[in-house]
Amino acid sequence: MTLDNYLQNIGEQKSQEEKQIVVRKNPKVEELCKIFETKGVESYEDPWDVFETPGPVYNWPYRNYSRLLENVEYKAKDVFDFSLVLKEYEDKKSQVSSSVGFGSLAGIFLSVLVNECKDDDLTIMLNHLTTHIYYLGLCNEKNITVFGDVYNAAEEMQKGKMVINGTPKIALGRNMQGGEIIVNGSSEASLGEEMSGGEIHVKGDAKNDPPVFLNLYGASGTHITPIDIGTYMTGGKIIIYGTAEGDIANSMKNGLIIIKGNANHAHLNMMDGGEIVIEGDVKKISNSCFKGGKIHVYGEIRHITRGKTEIYHQGRRVGHHIFSRTYYNKLRKNNFIRKVFG
Repeated sequence: MTLDNYLQNIGEQKSQEEKQIVVRKNPKVEELCKIFETKGVESYEDPWDVFETPGPVYNWPYRNYSRLLENVEYKAKDVFDFSLVLKEYEDKKSQVSSSVGFGSLAGIFLSVLVNECKDDDLTIMLNHLTTHIYYLGLCNEKNITVFGDVYNAAEEMQKGKMVINGTPKIALGRNMQGGEIIVNGSSEASLGEEMSGGEIHVKGDAKNDPPVFLNLYGASGTHITPIDIGTYMTGGKIIIYGTAEGDIANSMKNGLIIIKGNANHAHLNMMDGGEIVIEGDVKKISNSCFKGGKIHVYGEIRHITRGKTEIYHQGRRVGHHIFSRTYYNKLRKNNFIRKVFG
């Protein structure tokens, strides 16, 4: 075959059309879609009454979605299929727009679907969406496997397990009371704020990215989100298997935080109890208004502010007093602390 004939044959080949995933709705998913489209306000005589409901922004849609699903039977597969159908709503958000935003309504409704489902093990797909999905795993009591990024996930989690194959952002496990969260990767969220029980495992790093002008509720407005670990924590356990870039243990009351890599800042201000273990190096330990608790560091400590702190370096106590220049020189001579005063 000549080159001209070969090129002519190529030109005659028909181009293949791009294949698209088609989700066929079953009657049960159709029913779930109709409930989702009520925006969680159908049970109010006047929809504006929702704004008089006390508590966080997610209270009224969660409670009303739960009421609307009370007599609906569905399976884990129906929840999975509904998570795929969300792409259709994303393309026409006006159909489910509300004061709290499409992303929040979707996350809240998925959370209710999970908790009200008769099955205990569920899978949810989010990586086909571009919209931020908020509040997934709200008040969770089941075992969920999630594919995709989540925002404000596992808030007020009660029990069960949540496995996240994506990046948690803004906050993860806020007010968590029980259960287990596993992040198969890194996190860009504050971890365990005000948590009182349960465990959070981050298999990668606890990153401080982005510097964080993010939309907190999926509606209008912005919110500056600090990346903290264990702020106001009163119980439970947080384990970071990589490095921790955010502040650690600000106003911590109890519980356990373990950093297996290096840490940026152990922020022990107003710490009143609990225990911190840093297996790598720590850049800075702040300890103003320290009241109680312990911190164990097995790597290098680069800077400690003046104040009373119970610090253990490689098993030896080096804190709980006001540091002096004499003590600083002694520690530097023994290679315990490279630099106490900046």
